[in-house]
Amino acid sequence: MRRWVWLFIVGAFVLSLLIWAGHKTRQNSPSSQVQQELMRLQKLGEPTKLSDLLPPVPASQDGTLLYRYAIVQLEIAEKKLPRPVLDSVYEFISRQPTKPFNLGNVQRVLCETRLALQTLRKALNYPHMRMTDWNVENPMAIMFPHFSKFREFTRLLVADGKWKKLQGDIDGAIESHLTALRLVRRVGDEPSLVIGFLVQGAIFAIAVGGLQQILADAD
Repeated sequence: MRRWVWLFIVGAFVLSLLIWAGHKTRQNSPSSQVQQELMRLQKLGEPTKLSDLLPPVPASQDGTLLYRYAIVQLEIAEKKLPRPVLDSVYEFISRQPTKPFNLGNVQRVLCETRLALQTLRKALNYPHMRMTDWNVENPMAIMFPHFSKFREFTRLLVADGKWKKLQGDIDGAIESHLTALRLVRRVGDEPSLVIGFLVQGAIFAIAVGGLQQILADAD
């Protein structure tokens, strides 16, 4: 009986020693030291995340909610349209269309996306936006799903401008292209690393190319 008591005491002691050693190892590990240093910097008010480096945007100057609503409206409109109908916009705004398209399809697309473009125009009245979630542990995991939608909006604005020109509304045509250029400016307002710069350049090229077509034979 006494032997089992001694075995239990020795086993408990060894287990406690292992737990203590594991705890000390974790405390002294590089990752633990990094976490402790981050906590120390946070207490001092120093930035420790990418989101801490972004300048705050006053609510009165933030158009984020309207941009998101415009994207939702665009997605709803796109679901109502077959892909060949949507693709007609690409051919319509192209300098050299690669395949025939139907102007009726272009008009249909512009009608379905009219509300989304109206909301986008309202959003552009605000000088700032914060569409990206920067509160992530790994900066490489940051996503920019709104960029593809901004390219779609740019193409739609260019198509809207070209359509207005066909209707004889040159002022309206230029306004649509200037709206697209304002969107280019807003993309540059939000920090987005290299990809934001590339997207900004792409939609700038679309907008300027469309504007050149509008002005090419305008009176």
